[in-house]
Amino acid sequence: MVGIVDIGSNTIRLSCYETEGSTFHCVMHKKEVAGLAGYIDSEGRMTDEGIERVIKTLDNFKSVMQHVELESVHFLATAAIRNTVNSEEIVSKIKNSTGFEVEVISGKEEAICDFAGVRQADSFKNGMVVDIGGGSTELVSFEQDNVLNAVSVSIGSLNTYREFVKNIIPEKSEIRAIKSRVKMLLEKAEKITNTGDCTYGVGGSVRAILRLYNEEYKKDESNRIMEIGKLKKLLRTYIDKRHYMTDKIIKTAPERLHTIVPGLIILCTVMKYYGLGIVQVSMYGVREGYLIRHVLTKEV
Repeated sequence: MVGIVDIGSNTIRLSCYETEGSTFHCVMHKKEVAGLAGYIDSEGRMTDEGIERVIKTLDNFKSVMQHVELESVHFLATAAIRNTVNSEEIVSKIKNSTGFEVEVISGKEEAICDFAGVRQADSFKNGMVVDIGGGSTELVSFEQDNVLNAVSVSIGSLNTYREFVKNIIPEKSEIRAIKSRVKMLLEKAEKITNTGDCTYGVGGSVRAILRLYNEEYKKDESNRIMEIGKLKKLLRTYIDKRHYMTDKIIKTAPERLHTIVPGLIILCTVMKYYGLGIVQVSMYGVREGYLIRHVLTKEV
């Protein structure tokens, strides 16, 4: 049994996998909403309070790890720590307090892990993988099993909320500002080659958007396909009927009340920018990809 702990900008997650050779399946999952992007000061440092939040969460996970008798546990951090100016200090304090060694992976490696996870779970066409995290968005273009481009842009659902939204949910002017920032970052990023019409969506933000999408369009909860036209309509409905959509969000994804609309804006903007028609939500992502690349097959 192998454990993967993913320290993200919005959530910290522990997933436990039974493995046999290069195959695996998840037997347990635990998460805590930590909101680490909210502990970054004006100089780009994670505050002592934020570091303690990480340490406390990992300490809480210890009993779970011991209970399931994990053979090994691997700790990875993405934008939550990667984008801070004191990342080495954070990793050192976590090690001193918990004994856990955290690996801070690059944005490109995170994107490739997303692809590896999606590849494990879904039948493949040509297209892209989009992972909307709390502090960054990873993009991968591919043809069958081959990665063509893998990039990370420093905008996610939580840091977008913190920078642009004054109240709980964004106003029209704030939505326009978020769209503008996303477009600017995409234009500055390494060129991504759009190889097809299918996007595989990864991450908690995308899964929350899917729950809202299925609720609004009366889809079965097993549905994992979202169309760009309906996603845009969902955003317009939110703009025109704020109270109606707020009630829908509270019903489907209350823990993401403040981040689901920023995530939806990012997703719609990315899909429009690259001319992508549908997004298929993958149940696998960076943790499974990390498991494949760094533990089971040791590609890296």
